[in-house]
Amino acid sequence: MFPKRVNSLAAIFLAFTFQALGQAKKPKPTHDPPGQLFRHAPMPKATRSIVIPLGDIQFAFDTENLRAHTVWRGKLDLYGPQYINAKHPFISRPNGKLLWGNPPTIPWRTKPPGARFSIGGDLPKGRFIGTTTNGKYVTLRYTLKLPTGETVGVGLKPSLARRGLQRTLSIAPCSRPLWFLANSFPDGTVKYDVTAGGIGGSAVQVTSIPLSYTEPIITEAGTETVYDTHAVETVAEQHWVLVPPHEGEATLTITTHHDGDLPARSGIGSSSSFTVGLINVINALKGQQTSKEDLAKRAIFIEQEVLKENVGSQDQILAAFGGFNRIDFNPDDSFNIAPVIINKELTNQLQDHMLIFFTGLSRFSSDIAKDKIENFKNHYKELTQIKEIVDEAMSILQSPSVPIESLGKLLHESWKLKRSLSVKVSTPYIDEIYEAGIKSGAIGGKILGAGGGGFILFFAKPENHKNILSQLKDLVHVSFRFDNIGSKIVVYEPNGFK
Repeated sequence: MFPKRVNSLAAIFLAFTFQALGQAKKPKPTHDPPGQLFRHAPMPKATRSIVIPLGDIQFAFDTENLRAHTVWRGKLDLYGPQYINAKHPFISRPNGKLLWGNPPTIPWRTKPPGARFSIGGDLPKGRFIGTTTNGKYVTLRYTLKLPTGETVGVGLKPSLARRGLQRTLSIAPCSRPLWFLANSFPDGTVKYDVTAGGIGGSAVQVTSIPLSYTEPIITEAGTETVYDTHAVETVAEQHWVLVPPHEGEATLTITTHHDGDLPARSGIGSSSSFTVGLINVINALKGQQTSKEDLAKRAIFIEQEVLKENVGSQDQILAAFGGFNRIDFNPDDSFNIAPVIINKELTNQLQDHMLIFFTGLSRFSSDIAKDKIENFKNHYKELTQIKEIVDEAMSILQSPSVPIESLGKLLHESWKLKRSLSVKVSTPYIDEIYEAGIKSGAIGGKILGAGGGGFILFFAKPENHKNILSQLKDLVHVSFRFDNIGSKIVVYEPNGFK
């Protein structure tokens, strides 16, 4: 859950910076310009792919097997003569975090799922017809020919819902029940909840089924295209949706829930907020009341000493205390926290000047921090300048005559310093986002938290927000409010609910 708080000025300007997600190796790929509804993109698992960008999620559809073969958060890397002046054939690859994908087979059946999954045999036959658009959404259209000879038309419209990926299926009249494989999650992968509705009598059946098949994979080795195969032997949790017989066109909505209101590993302190909240809840169950300082210290100990994560201490402190604070960290690992006193009018002005977007990239901050921390000894000058920016920001907040836009200029300067701490703080993709925000009217900004992905914050006059939102419409914009309380027990019923 998104923590209702704002980073203190010290955290905004001093937040640790970590390694980016893997940057593209040579040859460097290119990417589509924002706003493209879809593209035909041959991919390793399906040469006849249509890729549809849905905010930070990419949906790749196999037009041969009529399946969603790869769904991921991130970018679509494009290679080939027309992109990188290479001689090898055009191929594209997913770049980001894989969410899920389905086996290489028609996802429709006329019988309930059995004890074993088959990708061949007496299955419906499918034929892809094409795509239609309405200016915002793409609908993939195909027909199914059932073993009985009946033909059923299907339109599939993917979209991004608040809880995850949504697929809306428009299904022509059908005289018999059909089963649709919504998702197949092999062992060792994340399992997501799947829900369906819209047709009376529809239902989701979850089964655990052995999988055994060979999938063709196409890769590039130098200037040669390599055709290979990937053998799959596993057990999968499969979610089948029953489509009952129906007269007239029916609409079925299937949602694959990507857990959480906002993604993890994204620089907003969600891990530390969870740790602080969990400690608070456990102590409450024991009948213990815990001070905010103790909450912060225990969370720091768990993350740094028990879990051995290479993380800082500001997120735990802010999650425990809430509000605007200046935090000074001492050489002996202690800290001093001083509330920043500002009036409601100035608080509202700060709120109204800020925009937050999700870049579509998540990263493991602990894995990245080690490299950055090792570089700190070579960047004493830059770290000192960042601390001086904190002092200057404090002066701005306490000087009514200084325009609040001056904070945006400080953010811009601090971002340049932060980028200099490590080559892994930013990526070309993040730089593109930042430059687009600045050109659209933002005064300054920064990647929140580690760097290399997650959320990006922009500071801009309210009258420029509409233009920035328009230019960055392919990113997920997240509304937020400042919080002054920090972690608290909302409901305490030691004897249970009655």
